[in-house]
Amino acid sequence: MSEQEPDFGKYGDFLEDSVKHILKHKPAAIGFIGILPNGQFIGSYYMTSINDKIQMAGNIMLDASMDMIRANAGEIREILESASEDESN
Repeated sequence: MSEQEPDFGKYGDFLEDSVKHILKHKPAAIGFIGILPNGQFIGSYYMTSINDKIQMAGNIMLDASMDMIRANAGEIREILESASEDESN
């Protein structure tokens, strides 16, 4: 497999803004992740320990959980309201 020159395309502005934002906070470690069209994961890390990777993964899981909660907030609210009605009966 030969290396190709990257085409930053739609990712260019996002990457530049993200790197600027991260570097302004003076990180101790950095990780970049991506998902390839075939579903494989690719990662690049700098000064990242195993613990750093575990923390990164945990934060990604928390972020995904919050996205799911926001996407289903109405249904969650109904479930909670129904549960409180059941408790008061």
